[in-house]
Amino acid sequence: MSVILGIDLGTSSVKAMLLDSVKGVISVESSPYEVSIPFEGYAEQNPETWWLETKQVLGRLRDKNEQEFNEIQAVGFSGQMHGIVVADCEGKPLRPAILWLDQRSRKELESINSVLDFREMGEIFRNRAFTGFAFPSLMWLKEHEPEVLLKAGVVLMPK
Repeated sequence: MSVILGIDLGTSSVKAMLLDSVKGVISVESSPYEVSIPFEGYAEQNPETWWLETKQVLGRLRDKNEQEFNEIQAVGFSGQMHGIVVADCEGKPLRPAILWLDQRSRKELESINSVLDFREMGEIFRNRAFTGFAFPSLMWLKEHEPEVLLKAGVVLMPK
């Protein structure tokens, strides 16, 4: 038997699945969590919550399917994109993650759009810029929470 572990770090929950490459799904576990909206247009989550919930989901999968869990041969990972986790040099988050659905960087996006046209954005970013994407969110942090960026060692995507 070839067992694959799949983990999906979603916006509203973390899900994990054990999959037998021949027989199909062995077991699925999930754990929900909330999106924090401290102000209108904001959308944040604590990265520590993702880690704690992922460990719990994997623990339940292991407890219910010990033999198959010990036979995992590959791990696949998917999850939410575009948000940012600002962490120190040791990887400890310095603030809640700004999620892909966050809208606080509207002014920063307008600034980007005033300087770059659609073609230039494509050449630089390989995508259009939107609120909730890393670059406008980083610009927002620079303007509103510069002390966080001064302490930053890395900026990561949620997954």
